Amino acid sequence: MKSERLQHKRILVHLNDILMLAFAALLPLNLKLLPLLLAALLGIALLRIQKETILQNLKLFIPYFIGFVLLFVWQAISLIWTTEVSFGVDKLGRRAFYIVAPALFVLTNRIEFIKPVKAYIVSNIILCLAGFVHLVIFFITEKMHFIERTLQEGVNSETASYLIFHGRNNFIFLDIHRTYFCFSLIICILVLFFSKKSYFGTHIKYLALGLISFVIFLLQAKITVIILVILLVTIFLVEVRKKPVKVKFWASIVFGSVLLLGFHVSSPRFNRMINEISNISENTNGSFIERINYTNTAIALIKEAPIIGHGFGDVRTVMKQKMEHLNYADKLEQPSYDPHNEFLKALVGTGLIGFLLLTMALITPLFFSIKEKNLAMGILIGTISILCLVEPLLSRQMGMFTSLFFIGIFVKSELVNE
Repeated sequence: MKSERLQHKRILVHLNDILMLAFAALLPLNLKLLPLLLAALLGIALLRIQKETILQNLKLFIPYFIGFVLLFVWQAISLIWTTEVSFGVDKLGRRAFYIVAPALFVLTNRIEFIKPVKAYIVSNIILCLAGFVHLVIFFITEKMHFIERTLQEGVNSETASYLIFHGRNNFIFLDIHRTYFCFSLIICILVLFFSKKSYFGTHIKYLALGLISFVIFLLQAKITVIILVILLVTIFLVEVRKKPVKVKFWASIVFGSVLLLGFHVSSPRFNRMINEISNISENTNGSFIERINYTNTAIALIKEAPIIGHGFGDVRTVMKQKMEHLNYADKLEQPSYDPHNEFLKALVGTGLIGFLLLTMALITPLFFSIKEKNLAMGILIGTISILCLVEPLLSRQMGMFTSLFFIGIFVKSELVNE
């Protein structure tokens, strides 16, 4: 009887490890399969539950997840005054990871994180390489005239601009938002260079860094390019601080050249934004103008219901109505009626209370990361917070799953010696 129980436990352990590995590897792909994998992992955790482990994990993980749990509860409560209840319930279901993530980490008595983290990094690198293969196929099948002209006339500035333009627009061939993919790549950098654990050798780390950096520059998601540059400067300063002066000099030359190349590759989007800002009084459309219109609309709605908001399920509806009232709707190229700011979205839907809970969800783990000297966690929370200013990062599957999964992983990998 005991041998059967032990075998049953071993099977559950192996199954849990396989599913965790699959979840981490598929996370960058943002597949609809991911919630099913989470449900299976949670089910296995319930079957393996141990009282002693739960108490230990509660003390370890709850300080980092309590804000998300309370935010989820408040969003559920706000359905009481929501008009679009069915839509709100659907959106709330999509945010179930706010409570599933802490439950998963608290209930699981043994979390194998090294292999899943490696699988996550390898998966991202494969996606990057696949993107370049897709670009080559794209140019051969769709832009053969460009290749022939380049072979005849040689490479010039127009050639580079053409390559960068189509590189940005055709690199991602799967249904993945470029900002969210860049966020995924930035997490790889955090794991490789800011984690206390060593997952790969030095040469692989720097090859991966070069590939990842070039892809982020190529995709030109502005906020992630800025975050990348900050991380690259930090890595450079840490790596050369104890090197001889001569090495520092040549390393600075190489590093500066890399940054200049990166700035050149990513410059089209920044130039466009600068142009829109410079001519803001004359422009009536463009991504920057759209964001201003979304922000103005959100602020107007916040003033109407500042404390409890308009209801979690009504954000899109009230945004659309208000934008039509303010004559903004006709100026949208791709109307999503989303504030494109997680904090504004919280204020519109769940009021000041929701905003404070969202802020708490981010400040609490940041506070504990500083207290515990968990550098990887601190940078992760900082990155999430910055991205929440320009994207509804914690409202979409890829952003939400990636953020909360790595909060749990960094708690386990950085604070627990195994």
